[in-house]
Amino acid sequence: MPTITLSGAHRHPYHSVSSRDGDSFCLAFQPGALGLLTGQDLAPLTDRITDAVTWLPEEWHPFLAAVHAAPDHGARKALCVAFLTPRWGAVADRHAAWLQVLQQDWQRGARQALATTLGWTPRHLQRRTRQLVGLRPGEIERMLRAEHALLTMRDGDAGALDAALLHGYADQAHFSREARSLFERPPAALKAHAQQPGDDADWLLRRS
Repeated sequence: MPTITLSGAHRHPYHSVSSRDGDSFCLAFQPGALGLLTGQDLAPLTDRITDAVTWLPEEWHPFLAAVHAAPDHGARKALCVAFLTPRWGAVADRHAAWLQVLQQDWQRGARQALATTLGWTPRHLQRRTRQLVGLRPGEIERMLRAEHALLTMRDGDAGALDAALLHGYADQAHFSREARSLFERPPAALKAHAQQPGDDADWLLRRS
């Protein structure tokens, strides 16, 4: 495994294991953000993990090396903010229409508005989304809806039924099926597990 890895979008649950005496740092991008930042076609990365230095543009290499050499996570976060903030500002200027889609969690209405603004057919929007993220638009919306429903349970202490209805699921069973499909656990188990200290499982659902 490379020292600095880059993971593409994954359509199925997968697991990573870290050494207990190791020190890992993860920078997670919302769907579409990395593609807009680098201008790369991310479709070949779907369901893959590769060497970040080989894949990302050369101008990112000093940033990757600095994050790797940083003494602690606080320093790593500061490096990420310093490197990404001006670049994201440039993205906001160049791709304002795309940002509306990201900010609205890839919902159908936002995608349709983007296609109308840019004069794209639904097929072209689907193709561009695959290049930008590595997933179909509907797959992204589905994953984000499940994630936000789970975060409502975690941060708002909501039950599975309330979270399901708040995020547009037909019922609690529908939400439970989606959670099992994406995270291999029912919502209540994910909520309980994410609140337990120590174990790194489901760490993306934990508070930082």
